[in-house]
Amino acid sequence: MPEAKERPAWAVAIKRRREQLGFTQWSVVEHAGDLFGQTTVSGIERGDIHPLSLGAEKFFGLLRALRWSLAEFSQATGIHIDYIRETLASEAIERAGPDGDVYVLPVIDAGAGPPWSNDGADTVEIFMPELRGYDRSRLFVVRVHGDSMQGYADDGTLVICYRDGLPERGKVVAVWLAGDGVVIKRYLGVENGLLLLGNDNRAYRAAFEAPEGSTVIGVAIGRFLRG
Repeated sequence: MPEAKERPAWAVAIKRRREQLGFTQWSVVEHAGDLFGQTTVSGIERGDIHPLSLGAEKFFGLLRALRWSLAEFSQATGIHIDYIRETLASEAIERAGPDGDVYVLPVIDAGAGPPWSNDGADTVEIFMPELRGYDRSRLFVVRVHGDSMQGYADDGTLVICYRDGLPERGKVVAVWLAGDGVVIKRYLGVENGLLLLGNDNRAYRAAFEAPEGSTVIGVAIGRFLRG
């Protein structure tokens, strides 16, 4: 009798998620909007069909059906989030219209001024379905330099920020730091009329008061690593 094929970890994770939700395979099909059939779900759970081979539309239909964000799917299955984006980006770029999932956003290097205040600011093209629902004109990107926020953002990480986001204690924010340009820090509140900010890297000060005139210009809503 032939040995049973060992299923890949992502297949096990997807089946476990479906069962946690109390769904049948047919329920997944229904919640995905009938973008694929029950045999596809079965094939995915056996490890015979890789979820990324479905294409962008069906893949995100699967995520909606399983009530997973892209980050949650990546964490549960072990499929790296950047690999997912790179695999699906080409198709998405070809199909994306003005309301698609490819975002061309102004980007500024940490330490410089806000991107909207710089003529000819650099831009970056990012495939991030998670940004649906945000006003594109209020999004910008900060390219991190250094390691003060290591753990959340390493050197070279692109941090996507929303200008209309509400800073709350513990959130990561983009700050116009008087005398030092735009930086990515953790928001800890206001003390004596000054912003109180934090670094994630324990090699730096855990908390410090920002210079007078500093202001939060956006709240971080995502990260993207570019090779």
